Amino acid sequence: MNAPMKTARKRIGVVVTTISDGQFLSAFADAIDRHGGRDDIGLYVVGDLNTPAACQDAARRMAADGYDCRYLDAAAQDAFLAPFPVLQQGIPYRSDNRRNVGYLMALRDGSDVVISVDDDNLPRADSDFFGQHARTGDYRQLPTLAGARRWANICSLLDMRGREDEPVRVYPRGYPYSARGDDRTRRDEATSAGISGINVGLWTGDPDIDAPTRLVTACRAELATPHACFLGDGQRTPITSQNTSIVREAVPAYYFWRMGQGVGGMKLDRYGDMFSGYCAALCAEAVGHRVSVGTPYVNQARNEHNLYKDVWNELAGMVLIDDMRELIETPLSPASRYDEAYLELIERFLEWSSTHRGYLWDTQFSGVMRDSAALMRAWVDACRALAPADALRARRHDGETAC
Repeated sequence: MNAPMKTARKRIGVVVTTISDGQFLSAFADAIDRHGGRDDIGLYVVGDLNTPAACQDAARRMAADGYDCRYLDAAAQDAFLAPFPVLQQGIPYRSDNRRNVGYLMALRDGSDVVISVDDDNLPRADSDFFGQHARTGDYRQLPTLAGARRWANICSLLDMRGREDEPVRVYPRGYPYSARGDDRTRRDEATSAGISGINVGLWTGDPDIDAPTRLVTACRAELATPHACFLGDGQRTPITSQNTSIVREAVPAYYFWRMGQGVGGMKLDRYGDMFSGYCAALCAEAVGHRVSVGTPYVNQARNEHNLYKDVWNELAGMVLIDDMRELIETPLSPASRYDEAYLELIERFLEWSSTHRGYLWDTQFSGVMRDSAALMRAWVDACRALAPADALRARRHDGETAC
């Protein structure tokens, strides 16, 4: 097992939504103990209307054992969101969109790093889950991952095996289909330096790939490259909410998009984190931060899914990501703060949606984009109300030694 990494003490907020009985919490308790940081790590367990009472009981037992573990029931979430009525109306129940509440609470409570993770993505015993994510915000010098045509396939860092245990090349959920094929993603050992504003950990077991790929390949992921690297300059890749950390000042650019709307006769779903991830990455680039990928690894023992239903729910998002590819590839103006960059991005989305014509375009789609833009602005306002202005200024490298 890897020894815990020695890092500057930071406050870490871990946000997880769940409708489970809470058994997953024991894996996080073990990871906290391996890291040796009970005082520095807070868990925000965001419940829903259909979360069983056993989950709250499990969180209370964990808190009684000396961990900072908070179960957020509907009443607590409603009370917290009451000063932000636009967001309160725009964060539906029975949705993983509820993780937005945890992000805002972690920001309010002074978290230096906010980790987003799913309840079926569990820290591995051979990986320092918290130590690796605690490097988010650090100035680092890492190898570089880059692909042709500005897209890097982070699944190339995993050993992917298909139905018959044969090697397969797959792509993460949210990777444009128009960018697949000749991506030629390579990990260059020549290092580059920068501040990691976003860190994307990977998954063994059942990887975070889209439903059509999962149906065709039935692939499994095993450890291949257990080291972190930076995305190359100008490179893009999907950023999931399953095992990702961000610096606190990036929270205003990390609103998890509301899903469930109808567009073009279809339902837009299961891609809320894809839109939030691409937005955050564009803003990180604008403030001069980097996206690190690779570690820590979690093991995904995926909750039960109907893959045919998942295909239907993901299809609209797949189409829109391909339609938005040029928008995602185009850098924002340089900025000193994530929230400033995010406001520019909102205007770009509105301009794009007012002129876009595509397979899913209709008056409903234009309304979805306007509603999303309004929620994104309300998100920035809430972040500014919950955190001091200095806490949202993007940190810069001040001359410390890179490591």
